[in-house]
Amino acid sequence: MAEEKKTNAKIINSEDARKAKSNKQKRRIRFFTVVIAAVVFLIVVIGMLTGGYEAFLDCVGIARNVELRPVGVELPCPVGAVSICKATKDTIVIYDENGVTGYSPDGVWKWNTQCSFANPVLQSYNNFALLTDIGGHLIWAFDTDGIAWKYNFDNKVTGVFLSRDEKILYVIHDTADFLSAVSEIPVDSISKGEPRIRYTRKFVSYHSLCVAQNSQQVVVTGMYTDVSTIVGTVCFLKSSDGSEYATQIFDGEMFVKAFFTENNSLFLANSDKLLLLRKSITASSDNDIEKVVWAREGKPQELVDITTLGKKYCVVVYRKANNDTEDNISEVIYYNSDGQQEYKFGINGSIQGIISNDSTICLYTDRFVYMFDNKARLVGKYESDFEVTDISYISNTKLLVQGDSKIACVSYEEE
Repeated sequence: MAEEKKTNAKIINSEDARKAKSNKQKRRIRFFTVVIAAVVFLIVVIGMLTGGYEAFLDCVGIARNVELRPVGVELPCPVGAVSICKATKDTIVIYDENGVTGYSPDGVWKWNTQCSFANPVLQSYNNFALLTDIGGHLIWAFDTDGIAWKYNFDNKVTGVFLSRDEKILYVIHDTADFLSAVSEIPVDSISKGEPRIRYTRKFVSYHSLCVAQNSQQVVVTGMYTDVSTIVGTVCFLKSSDGSEYATQIFDGEMFVKAFFTENNSLFLANSDKLLLLRKSITASSDNDIEKVVWAREGKPQELVDITTLGKKYCVVVYRKANNDTEDNISEVIYYNSDGQQEYKFGINGSIQGIISNDSTICLYTDRFVYMFDNKARLVGKYESDFEVTDISYISNTKLLVQGDSKIACVSYEEE
């Protein structure tokens, strides 16, 4: 009997030991869980203070808005019904019956140049605002200090484009015995008062529409009519000497906008199609591509506008063809250089246009102006007190918002 009690005691003691060991392990697990949670909490707090948290979200691909508070101030600058406005490098440029006047972002008068153009077109670039007399001969450039240079072109001008680095001016113009021509002129030669045309490319059979350029290529889109059919053309030139190395023909469609992204990818657009072309300057290579990125083909959407975000993305705006409907939602897509969708989002309302710089895009409807960054995150949304007709960058964080006889400077500031 005594031996039996002793055995039972050993069993009981062994059971107690197992329970004690189990409880000890549980306490240890709870302790380490608390420690790990505390460490994670500290890492998150430190990350939020130093920006590491945002970097982590970017790394794992989690979208996050980086909203700033847009503040708009209507400016007292005199803007009439015949005025045209653009902005460049902290300067608002206005053309009207008084010539061209520059204002600071807060509406203070800076300078004025007297001039009168029959058919003026004002274009905004990072460092210049270009004023061109379409159908005439005058091309003037303005910067923050006023007139930067003037160019009286020999032939009638139908369009002008600056290269991405703003060092080359491309002029589309008429010429004897040809339907159109494109000339390349270094901007520094114009600013020195000695314009030097590097080359002129003449086109026998078609009218030029727009120019796109990168370090190796210049592309000129155009069109001609064959009986009653419109035929579009895309001509590839070498940047070095303007020699033609490839031309493509498109029956029944022409492309009015063209932009290069990285990898020599050319995006061509009209309201019904977005096309990606890549052409090797030398012999045909495996890198050459012709790809329809988007086509309307019965869809209710139409392509509204297109731009590039730096050199990385082609950004395109789509909306319903009947944009009078109240439930219209516009769609914005970022495409990479292979024509693949990287980001996509919708905006309530009918987007009227899009502009960009190297780090952001800005879109506008009749009442709202949106800024998004290069990861399609909302930077800010501004509601205008007047109907918006155009926008342009004053600086990276300031926009010129234009309406009917009204303009405002909108600053995107951190809250």
